[in-house]
Amino acid sequence: MTLAAPDGQVRDVTIGLTDKPADTYRKGPGRARTIDGIEYLPILEMWGADASPSSFAAVRAGLERACRADGLVIDIRGNGGGTRDVLHLVASYLLPPDAEPVVYSAARALVWPGRDQAEVEEAFARRYLFMPEHDRWSERERRAIARFVEGFVPEVQLPAGRFGPLHVSVLSPGGEGGGRLAGTPVVVLMDERCASASDVFLAAMRCIPGVTLVGRPSSGASGMSAWHESPGVAIKLSTMVSFTSDGRVLDWHGVPPHVPIELTPGDFTRGGDDTALAQALELVRTQAARPEGR
Repeated sequence: MTLAAPDGQVRDVTIGLTDKPADTYRKGPGRARTIDGIEYLPILEMWGADASPSSFAAVRAGLERACRADGLVIDIRGNGGGTRDVLHLVASYLLPPDAEPVVYSAARALVWPGRDQAEVEEAFARRYLFMPEHDRWSERERRAIARFVEGFVPEVQLPAGRFGPLHVSVLSPGGEGGGRLAGTPVVVLMDERCASASDVFLAAMRCIPGVTLVGRPSSGASGMSAWHESPGVAIKLSTMVSFTSDGRVLDWHGVPPHVPIELTPGDFTRGGDDTALAQALELVRTQAARPEGR
C-alpha cells in the first residue's frame, strides 16, 4: 500500500492479512428502538422461550410495539440460528386472519443402517417438520399440504432407499399474534451470516405477503448436521435435505433477498453508514405512504 502524507511524503507499506474475517466489522443489529415512527426490532438469536426466555420475550415485546407503529424492520443480520419458535411467533402476527395455511419448508432425512427413526422424528418435530398424514394437522392444513405435495417438484430426486419420507412445516393464521400486523409494511434485513433456523426464517418470510427481504443472500445451512469422528479427524455432515417451498435445496442456494444491497466502505467502519438499514427504512416509509400500505 502506498501512503501519501499531506506534506507530500510518500511511503510504501506492506500490510499482513488479519486473522479476523471482514464481517467482524460489518454492520449488524443494533438496539431495539423506534425510528421516525417505525419499529426497529433486532433478533440476535432464534432460540425459543425454553432455551432463552429473555431473548424470546424481547421479540414478543418488539412485535407488540410494532402494532402501534407505522411499520416494522426486523434485523436478523449475523443471526446464526437456533430453533423455529421465533419464526412461528413472528408469523402469528404477520399472517392475515383469513389467510390459507402455507407450507414453508420440506425435508427428507438420510437413512443409514442403525439410524434410530424415533430420534429422527423427534429431531424433525423440534423443527416443526411432520409427515403430511400426521394427526396434528387441521383440515385446512391438510388441504394446503395436499396442494403442496401435488405440485412439489424438488430440484434433486432422492432415492427412496437412502432417504426417508417427506416431512413438511406449515404456517397457519391465528395463534398468539392474531394477525395484528397483517397489512403493516414489514422489511427483514438479512446477510450471508444468517444460517440454520435463520435461513428457514427467511424462507418462511418469503411466503408471507407484504414482507420484503433486504440485504445479501443467506448462507444456506439447514441440514441437521452431525459430527462424524475418526482418529485424527472430525467432519460435520448434513443428515437431511432441506427444501424451500419452491423445491430448491436450501443448503445449495440459501435465501435470496427481494432487494439486494451492495455494501459500501462505510458499512465496515465504526460509526459509518448502514446502507441496508437506510434502504429498509425508506421502503417501509414508501409502503406506509400508499393507501393500501396498511
